[in-house]
Amino acid sequence: MVMSSDTTEAAVKVDVDIANNDPNNNAVQKTYTIDDVIDHAGMGRFQWFLLIATGLAWFAESMETVLIGFVLPILSSQWDLNDNIQTPLLGSAMFSGMMIGALLWGALSDRFGRKKTMFVNVLLTCALGITTACSPNWIFFLILRVFTGIAVAGNHIPFNLFSEFLPVHMRGSMLIASQFFWTLGCVLEAILAWIFLPMETINFGAFRVDAWRFMMVTISLPLLFVLAFLPFLPESPRYLLSVGKKKECEEVLRRVVRINRQTPMEGTLTDGSTNPSNNETKEEEHEHISFISRVKSLFQHGMWRITCVILLVTYVYYFCYYGTVIMTPSYFEVKTGDESSTDYLSILITSAAELPGMIAAAFAVNWLGRRRTQTVCFLLFSAATLILIAPAPLWVRTIFAVISRACVMAGFSTLMVMVPEVFPTTVRGTGIGVCAGMGQIAAFMTPFVATSLFRSSEWAALSVYGVMAFIGAGFTLLISVETAGRRLEDFVPSASGAMVTINDAPSEKMEITIPACKGEDVFNEIAGSPTSPIQGREESC
Repeated sequence: MVMSSDTTEAAVKVDVDIANNDPNNNAVQKTYTIDDVIDHAGMGRFQWFLLIATGLAWFAESMETVLIGFVLPILSSQWDLNDNIQTPLLGSAMFSGMMIGALLWGALSDRFGRKKTMFVNVLLTCALGITTACSPNWIFFLILRVFTGIAVAGNHIPFNLFSEFLPVHMRGSMLIASQFFWTLGCVLEAILAWIFLPMETINFGAFRVDAWRFMMVTISLPLLFVLAFLPFLPESPRYLLSVGKKKECEEVLRRVVRINRQTPMEGTLTDGSTNPSNNETKEEEHEHISFISRVKSLFQHGMWRITCVILLVTYVYYFCYYGTVIMTPSYFEVKTGDESSTDYLSILITSAAELPGMIAAAFAVNWLGRRRTQTVCFLLFSAATLILIAPAPLWVRTIFAVISRACVMAGFSTLMVMVPEVFPTTVRGTGIGVCAGMGQIAAFMTPFVATSLFRSSEWAALSVYGVMAFIGAGFTLLISVETAGRRLEDFVPSASGAMVTINDAPSEKMEITIPACKGEDVFNEIAGSPTSPIQGREESC
């Protein structure tokens, strides 16, 4: 018997309907991804706790990083250093260590996880910071600052961890909010320098301690509070899923949903990979991925162009930002005859200028987007810096120094938001580390301009930064990807060793009703407690 085409289509439709209504049919199943859960949980108590914990790490390590700009003139005088070689070397020592450490910590965080790597990093930074304060001469100080730089270079790990717990529509603003801790550290550093450094020595009964040594110990102490927070921090669920630890990933996601007081979800966690592999295979493949392979992947799979452009932009921003920080104390140095003093009030005002710059960036990253915000910041910084070349009263110079510092910090903050958004999960730490390594090359070179060249010719040093920023604005125009409103991507190693990109589609904001529930102690919930089911979406296999 021959059936017509209409009859055949009707029969097929009936068969499909029966299959979809069959309770034993597995054609449709409830699944969810990490992004679904994070967006569903929204911005709640969990993220605020994580902001404080990771922000404290940034707060402490920012003071450790910018310290050299305040103590370098004192060390140069106390140890009678050569302004052409020894002084710039001390200024660059920490950044030379950060070049090595940036690559090291990024790869370690991808290999062993964000939490474990962060603990080792914070512990080393604290210990080396205190040890450096005991340096008997400039050579010991130089060596210890190199090792401190290696440790401090891991300051991107808490930032990376925080970014992987944020819902898409809040990620840009909250990542910039986390950088307020960096600026607060810079401001507190200026206040401490204003209070202690003019004393030269501090007396503790019969003991006398150099003021700069006391300051170095003081700024290392906040890291002890970070170590106290670390046991309560979870591992990144993106990292856990990428290495095949699905159960641990689900447990972390349940805690996020519960702590944020959202309705539970049901379903099966999936990474969304088009070439999935089981957990054992993922974990085994992850263990055999070398550092070289991770770095190579940044320049393959269609990523090489955006990686190269981001590296160039990173170089210019680090060069301009750290140059501005190091140059600020010297710029506001007041000379009276053969003696000189530092205008710490102007330095404090200039350092505080980072705060309005970051507030502006928090709005601009979503309004203008990541790319345009960086372009505008580069151009404004270039103009303000070049204006500083002209002779002017102190109040005029302070105003344009404030504009310059605010703009470079706003652009730098926007770059820090964009970098983790560009690189996928399994190489995100390595990608951030490679960018940080490029930045540290710039940070290593900039003290030679900010100290040696500035002392011989202020206008030449300021011109270098103004021109570099203008070139940086051109580099931002080459960025081909706008990451605002996009979900973080994940690389999942396939059986053949290739990397598969997933979750690259823009997401929509989800509206969820928050049910009433009993409040629980946030520390205990994050540390671990009974779990609840997770609901998910229906999606066709």
